[in-house]
Amino acid sequence: MTKAATTAVCERGERYRPFLVSRVGNADPLDRALDALRTGADPVAALDELDAALQASGDPQGLYGALRGVRDPSTATGIESSVPGESLYLCPTERCSRYWLPDGPGPAPQCALSEAPLRRRKL
Repeated sequence: MTKAATTAVCERGERYRPFLVSRVGNADPLDRALDALRTGADPVAALDELDAALQASGDPQGLYGALRGVRDPSTATGIESSVPGESLYLCPTERCSRYWLPDGPGPAPQCALSEAPLRRRKL
């Protein structure tokens, strides 16, 4: 569950920020979660705090409720592994299950934690 929660923070963290600021006046729980993830500290308490803050702010699913249905990106609907040369971009540190499928030429997005570009994997 921690890897999936890390993915949610990486993918949606910057969307959580204005939500928390508008509802409680700050994004401290998000910042603590990001700090724990960036430093390699055990993130469970910070992720739990972020989940509680999101729920208390009016998001009934919070952090963990939004994770239902998260799958291994290599088995996600729409990824055709039989197409030669198709690439999938993954978390560069393998700390979350974030993925990105390019829809044209351009650079890979950056990891929200390490700021490194997502790593390429040929399918």
